[in-house]
Amino acid sequence: MQTKEIELSDKEKVEALRRKYGHETSSHAFPSLYIWKEDLGSSLYIEEDVFTVKCSGLGSNTWFFPCGAPERVFAVIEELSQVPDLNLIYMRQEDKIRLEEWFPNRFRIREVQSDGEYIYDRSEQEVLRGQKFASMRQEMNKGIRQFNYEVVPFTGKEIPFLIAVRNQIENESRFAGTKDATRLMLEQWDALGLTGITVLMDGRPYAVTAGFPLSEDTFDLCLLKQRAYLTGLSVFARCEMYKRLPANFTKINCEEDMGIAGIRKMKELMRPISITRMYEAGMEKEERDGETNCESGLL
Repeated sequence: MQTKEIELSDKEKVEALRRKYGHETSSHAFPSLYIWKEDLGSSLYIEEDVFTVKCSGLGSNTWFFPCGAPERVFAVIEELSQVPDLNLIYMRQEDKIRLEEWFPNRFRIREVQSDGEYIYDRSEQEVLRGQKFASMRQEMNKGIRQFNYEVVPFTGKEIPFLIAVRNQIENESRFAGTKDATRLMLEQWDALGLTGITVLMDGRPYAVTAGFPLSEDTFDLCLLKQRAYLTGLSVFARCEMYKRLPANFTKINCEEDMGIAGIRKMKELMRPISITRMYEAGMEKEERDGETNCESGLL
């Protein structure tokens, strides 16, 4: 199956297909596809009623589960399965059910916990009201009192500080880190429809957070970078980002945890209202390690 380079000119068609067929995951959103194309070695197959992405960086025959009209999704998978060792990744629950119905006993399917996308109630995350957010609220307020945080718009031209790095014992990844993803995001900030804020402390930038519209009611938070791990800084940055979003966004997608224990714990403490479970399917005899891993679920 012939693929092409993922280009900005593909954005309108990819997003139209996502909207038409109700595919609201970050994994298949065009900004994500474009940002990660170099790190994942991705290329695009797209036609009138279906698209999918080949990820050469994850295997010679590894593809995103197609998005499109059911009959075309079926036909694409059938064609892909003619090549040995097909892997289908970023499958939602409904995709898993379809695959089992269409191709009984031909695929080994398993959940990939690290690929699940965390969904939050925007109003809850803005105010952090109630006992379940007490520790986060206290941490943020302590940081505000101690460091006098303030907020300005993020231009998207460059990250205005050296990024703090924590050692991650789980930092063995299936692909290279996030250097190219961050670069592509900043290079095409406006074209990808990104918006963000910078948090200052004593007039110096200490954190950047940003994202893009994922659907009519969901905003995708794809970037959170810090100069240092100051008390309450990440919580404050997220809250201030949400406060500045248009009213139609009632949900926040904070993407996957990449299998990194610290990120998973943080996202669980934020109290998601749901997690979009993700699966992968392989036709090969041996399962590969599906724990997608990199620096952070947020770029």
